Amino acid sequence: MQGPELYKWYTADEAISFFGSQDEAQRLCNDQWLIFPATVVCMTEIGEAPKRSHFEKGSRFCWVADQPYQVNDKLGWHFVPARAVGSEGRKYSIRLFVRPPEARDYLYAGELGPSNRAQSGGREHYAAASFDLKPTLASSIWLELGGLRPGDFDFAAADQALDRLKLPTTVHDRLEILRSLMNFWHGPIRPEDGMSDAEIGGVRLPLPLRWWYRWAGKREEVMSKQNFLFVPRD
Repeated sequence: MQGPELYKWYTADEAISFFGSQDEAQRLCNDQWLIFPATVVCMTEIGEAPKRSHFEKGSRFCWVADQPYQVNDKLGWHFVPARAVGSEGRKYSIRLFVRPPEARDYLYAGELGPSNRAQSGGREHYAAASFDLKPTLASSIWLELGGLRPGDFDFAAADQALDRLKLPTTVHDRLEILRSLMNFWHGPIRPEDGMSDAEIGGVRLPLPLRWWYRWAGKREEVMSKQNFLFVPRD
């Protein structure tokens, strides 16, 4: 059977039918997680952070436990299914369906990587787990879901960066423009997002490629829809 279509709305039954029968699914956390033999499905309502599940940025989703769930024996991860976490999670395809408050249907938002970051709860929620999302959530969809306001984006800075392309530029100028646009669309790049010289492995590369790998070479979701950027060794 063909899989769900990105950014299309489905009833709960329609979403489940892509992966197996209703009886086949192991249901956890009040049916927010459904476990199939090869697939894990997250179907959850989103809202305002930090109380409700939400998109931290276009490439990152945070699932927030609304109760003190006990579904995992791993220390610190008791609230989230084991098949959605760490090395165990890499064995499964993890699919995300979300709906805003009071909506009936779910929107298919893409595929999650296994969570590698858990947060203990406070007064506002019990616990939370963060997941990488592929592909990066389109800004138009984020607006539609109500999780992003036009003022959340610094459009003026992005426009200024693009306007610089109308003028003569050097390679370094264009790389700085790329830096601005990356931060705009995908969130700040962290030091750990880049590759070390050892990870690049002495491969001879043109300056722009070497700059990219050292700055953001581990941010695979940027090139994860129809285009894929090889790692240096390949």
